[in-house]
This record gives sequence, C-alpha cells and structure tokens, in this order.
Amino acid sequence: MQIPTINDLSKPRTAIDPRSRDPVHDAAYMSSVRRTSVVGSGMVRKRMMDFLARRPHTEKELREKLERLEIYSGPEIEEALEFAKGKGWLPSSPEQLLALASDIAEDLRQRGKGTHFINEHLEKVGLPSVASPDDVELEKAQELVKNKYSKLEALSEEDQEKAKAKMGRFLVSRGFDLEIVRKVIYEKS
Repeated sequence: MQIPTINDLSKPRTAIDPRSRDPVHDAAYMSSVRRTSVVGSGMVRKRMMDFLARRPHTEKELREKLERLEIYSGPEIEEALEFAKGKGWLPSSPEQLLALASDIAEDLRQRGKGTHFINEHLEKVGLPSVASPDDVELEKAQELVKNKYSKLEALSEEDQEKAKAKMGRFLVSRGFDLEIVRKVIYEKS
C-alpha cells in the first residue's frame, strides 16, 4: 500500500477515488450520472438496501427518498420496491404497519415528543396513527418542563408569566395537546 503524500492529499477527490465520500452527495458524480443516465435497477436496489439497513421504512417513505435523489426513473424505483416486498423487507400487512408505527411512536416519545407531533410524523410516512394515554402525556410534559424550567419559583411575578408563556410554546412545539399544556403550566404554579 502506498502512503499518500502531501501533494496527493491536496488534490480534489473525484467520484472514482475510493477515499471520496458518498457518491450521491458528490455534486460532480451526480451531474455526470444525470447526463449519462446509465443507472440500472441494481443501483436503485443498492440505495434502497442502504436506507433499509439504517432503519425500517415504509413503502411511501422509500419511494419519496429515491425520487428525491432524481437519478432513478419511476419504473426502476417501482421494480426495486417490488423486489423489497418480495423479500419481505417492507411492512405489508396491517399488523406489520401497526407494529412499525408503535416502534416509531415509542422512539419519538423517548425523544420528548407529544402525540400530535408523533401522529403527524406517522401520517407523513404513511403509517396509522397511535393513541397515547393522557396520564403518560402529562407525565412526559411535566418531566420536560421540570428539566428545562427548574428555577421558576425564584423569578418575579412578571418573569414567571413570561416563563409560563415560554413553557407553553415549548410544549406545543413538541406536539403536546393544549389541555396537557394547560395542566402542566397551572399545576406547576
């Protein structure tokens, strides 16, 4: 193996350089692929498998990601999706879709997101909505507020009102229901 010199390292990397980054994000590579349009279904399958190796995806989500790359044609994408369905890599039954939705919802809950945010995300990726008990939502919102606004009592009355308004905006931006937000803010006082 040859050790690279300073001159080698200062040269710009090209798409054929094995040390280069992901070719999909390399502008020179992307423009050459678009000009030649010699991308087979094998490339689409490879890219799709790369997406699926990171985490489970829905058919809608995969289709959108592959179309967004703008280097694959519609029939190539459909062929790759059919291949994935045949291998059982995509959820197809209602039970599988519900299980995937539950897994994604639980992951988002652990990141401090509320039911509204979770259901909007699930709808965006083509999955059914999930419900969350109000007591769990309330508990999660209280925990977020406790961690973020722990010194509310030390503030003046005017500053407390500003902090409460800020808390409300924070919780709403996280996707919590307005009733939960009201309970958290006025229970906290």
